[in-house]
Amino acid sequence: MATEIRKWTTSRTAAAALLLLAAGLTLAGCGKKRQFGEVYGKVTFRGNAVTQGNVVFADEEWGTFMPAPIQPDGSYELRPGQGGVGLYLKGVYKVSVVPSIVDGPQGITKGPTVVADPADIPRKYRSSKTSGLEFKLTQPREQFDVPMK
Repeated sequence: MATEIRKWTTSRTAAAALLLLAAGLTLAGCGKKRQFGEVYGKVTFRGNAVTQGNVVFADEEWGTFMPAPIQPDGSYELRPGQGGVGLYLKGVYKVSVVPSIVDGPQGITKGPTVVADPADIPRKYRSSKTSGLEFKLTQPREQFDVPMK
């Protein structure tokens, strides 16, 4: 009986080791790290700098989005670790320009979020579905200007 228990324990240990090896090999193939990149640019409306809002990059493949705040001079920049994970190299992004939130719920409160409605961000550009803007990051750092009309 001791021999049977020893065989069973040895077989069980071998099976567990094979299972761990197979899982490790599978994860090694799936664990490729995607490289991040940076994007920067300027947002304009009819040639003038847009001074508020966010440029939003939507990654439909992964179901994520990354906002980049627009500065008073119309510039924006999105880098890894800045308010999110950043953009993946070779990623394709749908782009929109959304107004800033003026006031919103803080904690448990009643009332809706209030969003600015600036004339220099046409409604067409406020959704990635209607903006017609798309960006593919191919270099570690790239410029992407957003000239709205």
